[in-house]
Amino acid sequence: MIDYIKECHKKNVFVNVDVTDDPKQVLWSRFIDDERFAEEQIGVYKGGASFFDGIWRPTENSVMRTNSLNKNNFFNAPSRAQIYTRIMKLSEGQDWQFDYETFVKWDQKHPTKLSTTPATRSNYVEVDDTGNEDHVPPVIVGKTWREVIHR
Repeated sequence: MIDYIKECHKKNVFVNVDVTDDPKQVLWSRFIDDERFAEEQIGVYKGGASFFDGIWRPTENSVMRTNSLNKNNFFNAPSRAQIYTRIMKLSEGQDWQFDYETFVKWDQKHPTKLSTTPATRSNYVEVDDTGNEDHVPPVIVGKTWREVIHR
């Protein structure tokens, strides 16, 4: 199991769990003592990736553990960082490099907890305090967003 998870990590898979319980060595170690994420109680919790033993996760509970989205359940900061990284590499190219502080600034500007059950599909429309609608942006295939806006 440990070797399997390590091989997955090389492919950037299962990076929301680790095979060590050392808070200084886990993949999400920088989040543990970062006061900006104190509310999430990020640490090292036993069990993950369908294993009860030998694997650790960053939070007691998250959407990755319960597979349920509600206002009390959300993606934890290390998972959000991985989602952010994946999206940025897809939009900016594989040479794009993760910067922790840039991610934190971005993450602080976006809500982490869901206020309602999210909709699926592109018909989701959110209305802000002023009555403006914020539609889900289009999916751009084969180009970065910068290439599209600079036609």
